[in-house]
Amino acid sequence: MRRVVTLLIVLLIGIGIGSMSACSNLDRYRYPCQDPKNFDSSDCRSPVCDVDRTCTDDLIGRENQP
Repeated sequence: MRRVVTLLIVLLIGIGIGSMSACSNLDRYRYPCQDPKNFDSSDCRSPVCDVDRTCTDDLIGRENQP
């Protein structure tokens, strides 16, 4: 019984460490136009991104300037 409890504790610690490491890559963006390096790209400006509403100003409220 003691061995089963120890195994469960080790398993729970492993799951905890694994789930914490899943959040370590925070420099990814869901949409390319959310990434500051893409703010001025042609794909993030109207009318290209108006169809799927992925323009920078739609995603983060930043006004695109022509």
